[in-house]
Amino acid sequence: MNERLKALSEEFKLKHELVHTGCDSHEELSDWDLEKYGEMDVYYDNALITVILRMCASDGVFSPREMDYLRDVFHFDFTREELRDIYESMTSFENNDAFVDSLKKDIDMLWATDGKLCGAFCELVKLACEIIRETDGIAPGETALAELLLEAL
Repeated sequence: MNERLKALSEEFKLKHELVHTGCDSHEELSDWDLEKYGEMDVYYDNALITVILRMCASDGVFSPREMDYLRDVFHFDFTREELRDIYESMTSFENNDAFVDSLKKDIDMLWATDGKLCGAFCELVKLACEIIRETDGIAPGETALAELLLEAL
């Protein structure tokens, strides 16, 4: 892993921990409907993981460097085939626009709860886009999806 990617990954880990802390605070204050949405940090981790997997697979390949990133940052220990299966099970979205619209709804819900926490989550999405593009160079599918995501934020 190059130095820039290491620095981005460390920044991601720190911001990810801050988002988790914020989510825990809102659960303690009962600002989050646990019965309806489950744990807040898990809900937004799932949204984030969906972004990451969709970015990784947007060029049609889970590269070895992307696999390393998934293991290093999220401690994923999946084979390419397992990741592809997970990705396919999550792709209820017909296209990137539908996917981005779904993410916007999650972001709007977070904004209504806490604007600062929402900003931190959006920073995580931006970092994820930057890291994925850094892992194996910029592929056309990754660039198109990253641009859609960044416009949505």
